[in-house]
Amino acid sequence: MFLTQINKKCVGESKETLPTSTTGPSGQQTLRNPEVVQSCTTEETKETNSISVTNDIHQLCKGEDVVPVFLKSDTHVVMMIGDGHGGKRAAEILDTNSGDILQEILSHGVQKGMDMCDTLCGTTHAGAMVVLAMYSITERTLDIISRGDASCTVYQNGEMIHEQPHHSRQVVDADEGILTESGDEISWKEKCRELNIGMPIGKVPTMNPQKDGQTMLVVMRPEYFTWLYGTQVAGCSFVGHAGLQRLPACRCVVNVPPGDWHAVLSSDGVSDVIHPEDTLLRNDGVKAQDIVKEALKRWTTPHFAPTKQTSFISNNDIDLETGREYFVINPHPSTFNIKARWKSTGAFYPCKILQKHEDGTYDVRFPDDRTTRKDIPANEVRISEKNIGGDDISVLVLESSEIL
Repeated sequence: MFLTQINKKCVGESKETLPTSTTGPSGQQTLRNPEVVQSCTTEETKETNSISVTNDIHQLCKGEDVVPVFLKSDTHVVMMIGDGHGGKRAAEILDTNSGDILQEILSHGVQKGMDMCDTLCGTTHAGAMVVLAMYSITERTLDIISRGDASCTVYQNGEMIHEQPHHSRQVVDADEGILTESGDEISWKEKCRELNIGMPIGKVPTMNPQKDGQTMLVVMRPEYFTWLYGTQVAGCSFVGHAGLQRLPACRCVVNVPPGDWHAVLSSDGVSDVIHPEDTLLRNDGVKAQDIVKEALKRWTTPHFAPTKQTSFISNNDIDLETGREYFVINPHPSTFNIKARWKSTGAFYPCKILQKHEDGTYDVRFPDDRTTRKDIPANEVRISEKNIGGDDISVLVLESSEIL
């Protein structure tokens, strides 16, 4: 197992049940987003920790992200997020079994949870990047295990205090990962060579969002790993992809200092457009919905400042509505699937929005018989946005605050 910052602690038990999935107004599957899921008093300090968890998902492109989920006990909170690739099957398996996976983490720890993910997806030819985490409320330790480039970052006092390493070419080529096996240390790059995981030297343009939230640099660098028969994946560790060698999972334990803090778990639909030290992610009180909304905006609307990189000047364009020049990261327009209830208690049918009122209600027309329905509440309208040039976006935020 790849290890960094390791202090092995925390295995808890719970009889809590998994929050039920629902379908929101946008038609996207999500889970209930409770503002406060746990309060715990630490006897030594007589302080109370308020634990808040929010989660959200927008399947913008292929619909391959895993629905972010969490489970709480009196002493722990466990979480899972994932990003499918090469098809939906691995993500569907993780979704279907998410409750069992979270219970396994609570009972036996994050490594056993990752082992379960491996076993469940062992025969599918699709794959998924996965992050599992368990927070011990009383010990203030966050135990994280990950495969691939789904992210987990931890913040305190407006600063990032931990970034989970990615199984990416950028990390592997820098020899930043260390594997500990029987007292021996081997770099991630050496382990790739040992497993005959190829590392092509060809460079491709890769988006690299900056901390200011406005600048997007394009970096030419190797991005993929290759296996026999030409299989290519942008990560050297994953679940699924039956028959492919992969690096072991990366496990880190973060000992969180006293004080308020929060962790952000997300798919690369976030990290491709939002830097891990972006002000939005560092802000106390940020919710999963805030991050999904911002990532969606950056994928689908003119956002980034015009580039000064000579090789990519042609990607600058003018926003016709505002006249502002901007850098195009996605040339594809979004498509919208709009449905509304035929009656207040009826089924949803395709429709066209005629008008949205200031109070949030809609006037719509159903094309089949040209029936118009006015002043429909927002919860009776579903608007689903798709964009083939964007990426699926999923986020879970754990926030811990001390109430003295």
